[in-house]
Amino acid sequence: MTIKLLVSVRNGIEAEVAFAGGADVIDVKEPSRGSLGAASSESISEVIRAIDGRCPISVAMGELHEQDRSMTKAIPFEFLSHYSVPHGVIRFAKIGLAHMAHRDWQAAWSDWADRVQRTADPIAVCYLDWQAAGAPSPCDIIAHAAGQQVTGVLFDTHNKQLGSSLTRWRDELCAAVAQLQPWQWFALAGSVSLSELDAAKRTGARLIAVRGAACGQGRESAIELDAVRKFAEQLHADA
Repeated sequence: MTIKLLVSVRNGIEAEVAFAGGADVIDVKEPSRGSLGAASSESISEVIRAIDGRCPISVAMGELHEQDRSMTKAIPFEFLSHYSVPHGVIRFAKIGLAHMAHRDWQAAWSDWADRVQRTADPIAVCYLDWQAAGAPSPCDIIAHAAGQQVTGVLFDTHNKQLGSSLTRWRDELCAAVAQLQPWQWFALAGSVSLSELDAAKRTGARLIAVRGAACGQGRESAIELDAVRKFAEQLHADA
């Protein structure tokens, strides 16, 4: 199975650069708003136009606790409703569960998934630093996602300053992967660096997701062509 590269971008210009560098999936988010910061409707529109169907697109939708139950404040929901985006234009959607550990996150997440699946495939996000993030444990999220027949799981970190998923959170990652159902695939994010890429490839992930590794001066700086190209070449080598 070929491992694919997902690169998170904040606008159409970055989408063009990431695609030219070898990204297989383009993810739209605003990194200044956090790990899964929701981009503006304008940015989502830019990326859709720039990619023009050449590869799958995913969108980050922020944190579930930031949304009200009707989801009327969620920018991507507003965008999808206003523009009547057909199913398949945006392939994946994801939302975080930080600060939801002691709330009724199962019902809220299921409500979100039911709404978003009209346009995109919902992805279950598991924060490996879940205790610090106040999120449910990865094992609890995976169990709930299995009951919802969600096939895609993203392992990520909420706080990018605490270390990468393959260094500080390796034990948590291995334990969570072991809980996946045979029909579930997973994507790996969380400050994965070029030097960790061989180890990332051995985890069994279907997608390796990056932002900071594709930028010149940290995750809030611009995507750079050479950085994406180096990552893509090493990821696809001997695949």
